[in-house]
Order: sequence, then structure tokens, then C-alpha cells
Amino acid sequence: MQGRQSINQRPRVAKPASGSQFGVREMATQIVMDRTGDTRHTFDIQNRAEVEKAERRFRELTGAGFTAAVRSGPGEQRVIRSFDPTAEETLFYPRLVGG
Repeated sequence: MQGRQSINQRPRVAKPASGSQFGVREMATQIVMDRTGDTRHTFDIQNRAEVEKAERRFRELTGAGFTAAVRSGPGEQRVIRSFDPTAEETLFYPRLVGG
């Protein structure tokens, strides 16, 4: 199918560069799950300010008890304990409480 993007591909967004050429920036996504659904935060991995903001979000969420995980394969994920700006997607989900 033309125009469809695999769920495992890093989002790529065209941005204007000098002249009439276009550059391509690589984007990463942080997905925060909570009782209302999910919120997606996309950032340019080449933009220092955006990466710093994403790292602060990582520390805040994990400090509040969220678990962070990245995809390690189709239908698989791996828990991470430190921020990885090169991860295509980082999923945050709240601590599960059983009774």
C-alpha cells in the first residue's frame, strides 16, 4: 500500500532547509498512558531543546511511578530505567496496583 507507514518506522517530517531543497528530521514519540487514554509527545531528536524537554518529562513521569518501556520487536517491549533520545517510541504506563 502506497503512503502507509509501518507502526515500527520512525516518523519523518519534512522541514524547509536553505533554498528550495527540503531536509528531513527524525522524530521520536513519548506515549503516556493514564486512566483517560493516552497522550503523545513528539520531539525532533536533532533539536537540543526538544530533547531536553523530553528528558525532563521522562524523569518526571518515572519519578511519579510510571514505568517506561521501548519496543524491542513486534508486540514486545523492554523496560528502560534511563532516558534514550534515540528510541523511536517510549511508552509510559502507570504503576499497576492489585488487591
